[in-house]
Amino acid sequence: MARSGSLPPRRAPRAADRAVPRRRPRGCRARPGRRPPTTPRHPHRPRRTTVHLTLNGVPLDVDVTTLADLVGPLPVGHAAAVNLEVVPRADHGRVVLADGDVVDVVTAVAGG
Repeated sequence: MARSGSLPPRRAPRAADRAVPRRRPRGCRARPGRRPPTTPRHPHRPRRTTVHLTLNGVPLDVDVTTLADLVGPLPVGHAAAVNLEVVPRADHGRVVLADGDVVDVVTAVAGG
């Protein structure tokens, strides 16, 4: 059935039609016009800084914080020692490298 004439009039806008303001997370006291305080994405990780260390006898300046950052790109089948102490692979992320550390990385080789 076809309509004839114009559409019905729109209703008057109401307060409930306004957008709902976004809620801030609990504990966030940001004031209008001010930026909220910045927090690091990973507060449990130290910030990346340049570390002066020796890797397999070669002095290096690297931008890593943990042993996992240093040896992560290497394929499986390597072992790492920091200051002459072997570090299990499970602990690579927990070992924070410091200036002056001596890191030795060896790769397992098999064959006859």
